[in-house]
Amino acid sequence: MRFPRPRGNSVARGFKSYSVYVKESAENPLEKAVFVREGFSFWAFILTLFWAAYYRIWPLCGIIMAVLALLYALSTQGVISEEQLEVLRVAFYAWVGFEAPDWRGYALKRQGYVLYDVTCAGNIKEAGLRFFTAAQAGQGA
Repeated sequence: MRFPRPRGNSVARGFKSYSVYVKESAENPLEKAVFVREGFSFWAFILTLFWAAYYRIWPLCGIIMAVLALLYALSTQGVISEEQLEVLRVAFYAWVGFEAPDWRGYALKRQGYVLYDVTCAGNIKEAGLRFFTAAQAGQGA
């Protein structure tokens, strides 16, 4: 039995979810909206420490340095082999990649932003268009 492909389903069309954070204390909060794409972050996976520093997530920078230092210390002491070190390092980077949107949200909340809306779109430009169109109409995206 074949099931028809869903029509109008955001997942079927390759849409991504974007969390929209605004700074309520700003004069025009929607003007400074920050869009955070949910899901795996390739750049956080590849450039883990630099990604965290770029977004000024200082507690995460400390955690990354501590975990990497611990892994290398275990490797130099002979507790884990070089192969195990590489597997653990890649697993840690993958974990950072999957958790990246949550940490960005955490960092934005510490800067006074609040989660205002969640919108789905094919890319960030489309997400902005959908969000600001809905905001002008006076409803959530």
